[in-house]
Amino acid sequence: MRTLYLHVGQDKTGSSYIQSALVNSLKELHENKLFYPVNRKILLAKEGKISSGNAGLLSNSELVAFKDLEDNESILISGEQLFRLIPQDDFLVTLNEFKNKYNIGRVKCLLYIREPMEHLSSAYQQAIKRGGYSGTIEEFAPTYMHTKKVYNFVKFCNESKDFELKIFNYSKRKNKLIESFEIWLGIKQTTLKTPEIKTVNRSLTRAELEFQRIVNVKLGKVGSFVSDALCETLPQIKSEKVNVPIDLQKIVLKKLTSFCEYIDRYSINEGESDTYSMDFIPEEKFTDNYSFSAEQIGVIAEAMHVYYSNTKVMKQSNSKGSL
Repeated sequence: MRTLYLHVGQDKTGSSYIQSALVNSLKELHENKLFYPVNRKILLAKEGKISSGNAGLLSNSELVAFKDLEDNESILISGEQLFRLIPQDDFLVTLNEFKNKYNIGRVKCLLYIREPMEHLSSAYQQAIKRGGYSGTIEEFAPTYMHTKKVYNFVKFCNESKDFELKIFNYSKRKNKLIESFEIWLGIKQTTLKTPEIKTVNRSLTRAELEFQRIVNVKLGKVGSFVSDALCETLPQIKSEKVNVPIDLQKIVLKKLTSFCEYIDRYSINEGESDTYSMDFIPEEKFTDNYSFSAEQIGVIAEAMHVYYSNTKVMKQSNSKGSL
């Protein structure tokens, strides 16, 4: 019987970078009797494009994606949405159907956690970058309960006994992220080929973030075409931190402490502790002045031109169709 390896997130823990390495290493994975199913869209991760992994294939087992699966190979699935989906009854039905279809007798899960205040800052960026959010960090922080979702997943795995869960702390391992992934898979270090683009799905600069936030006020979630273009076209630009006032951090950490303490019970690995440090992130002092390079301005202008050109074509097409 096969083993199913599930890399489940959490989000903002280098998943796109890992997925890019996996797509770059299909041959090497095959040599280690590991099968990472892909389709044309998933293969875009090889170019450093923003990726959501291959978890969608669990519920949509395309024949083309699984046609090369060999009898002695285990299956590897990566998708940071999985830690939210797995505890849901309807998804468990889908997962069990998948296990039966591919003769899977063992399920091993890898969850990367991230220090709560680091993740708060990154989650706020992501909410603006791709989620259409347009509020301030002061408005966002009181709603932040992501660590509780991680707690729910860990508690579910602990109680169900159907998943062998490994937890790594991304904040402590991000400089050796691929090595930690290889440890989990039980394969030799340096097996996976890292992408040429060293930063995949980068965060935004302060100016990009504020520009995207205002775009979201006008366009909502669809406005993410701006940040997608910036991150994919200019991956080399260094992102900047979000300022989170210390008083705000104290309030959020107090609310999350009990969840972190529960997760910590299952985060102690041989040779390195992957428990939470519960550290504050330094408070930053910024002005309201924002600056863009000529490259950034060019990318924004091109992205908006493409968006509005496509919108115009769609309107014309819909107009003709209604005649």
